[in-house]
Amino acid sequence: MAAGYGAADQAGAQYPAYGENAQPLKPRNKVRRPNRTEVVVLVLVPWLTFCMVSCLSAFAHYEFRAAVYVVDGSWLFLSLLLIVLGAQRRISVHMGLGVLCFFAVCAGACVGLFIDAEFASEYYRLDKGASYQDVEATTNSTSYGDATALTFQAGTIVYSEATIGYMEGGEVYCVAPIVSNKDSNLLIPPVVQFWAVGEDCCGMRGDFECDDATVGPEALGASVILEPSHGYRQAVRMMPAVHGLASEHSAIFLRWVKDPQAFRNEILRNAVLLCVGACIAHLSASAMCGIAIALAPPNY
Repeated sequence: MAAGYGAADQAGAQYPAYGENAQPLKPRNKVRRPNRTEVVVLVLVPWLTFCMVSCLSAFAHYEFRAAVYVVDGSWLFLSLLLIVLGAQRRISVHMGLGVLCFFAVCAGACVGLFIDAEFASEYYRLDKGASYQDVEATTNSTSYGDATALTFQAGTIVYSEATIGYMEGGEVYCVAPIVSNKDSNLLIPPVVQFWAVGEDCCGMRGDFECDDATVGPEALGASVILEPSHGYRQAVRMMPAVHGLASEHSAIFLRWVKDPQAFRNEILRNAVLLCVGACIAHLSASAMCGIAIALAPPNY
C-alpha cells in the first residue's frame, strides 16, 4: 500500500496544480477611434474620389473608355485593400475610409456614365463631326451622312402645316419637313430629305414650335440627330397617310436651331452643372458619414 501511494505521489508530481502555471489572458485590442485629422481624411478623400471618378466617367469615357475603366478598377481595389487591412489591424479609420471610397467609386461611376450617356457623348459627337454650309432642302441627304451640323440656304423653313405629333410613353414626338421657300415660292419635295424634330413642342397635326423653328425664313443651322428614336420614325411613317409626304430612306433628322455652336455649348453646360451638383451633394453625404464614423462608440 505504501508503495502504491508513493507511486501515485510521484505520478502526481509530474502535473502542476490547477492554475499554478496558467498564463494570464491578453486584453483584446480595442478599435481605435479616429482623431480630427483622420476625420478630415474620412470626409475629403471619398469626396475627391467621387469627383475624380464622376468627372472621368462623364468627360473622358467617350474617347478614353479603357483608361477610365482601369482607373475605376484601381480605386475599387485600393478601397477593398483598405477595408481588409483595417479589419485585420482593427483600425476604424482604415475600414471606414475603405468603405466610403468603395461606395464613392461606385456612385461616381454611375453618375458619370449617366452624364456621358445623356449629355457628354452627344456634345463630343456634334463637336467632332462634319459641318456643311449652304445646303439646299431638296439635296439628297445621302451626301451628308457624316454631318453633325448643317447650315441651309436662305429661305429654307420648317413647314409647320405638315407637322405630326406622335405620342409615345407620355412624350409627344414632333416631326415636320424642311422645305425651300425662296421668294415666298414654297417648294415641297416629293420625297423629304430633312426632317426637323423635337419633343413636346407641337400639336398633333400642326403648330411646330420646337427650338428656333418660329424664328423666320433666314438661313439657320441645324444640329443633326445621329439615331432618331422610335417615336420620330413612327411619326414619319404616318406622313404619307396624313400629309401625303414620303421620306427618303436615309433622311436626316435635325434639331432646328439658329446657332449650332451655342446648341452644343448648352449641352456641355448642362453636363458640367449636373456633375458639379452631384459633387456638392456627395460632399454633404461624405461629411455626414465621416462624422458618424468618428462619433461611433469603439468596439471592445
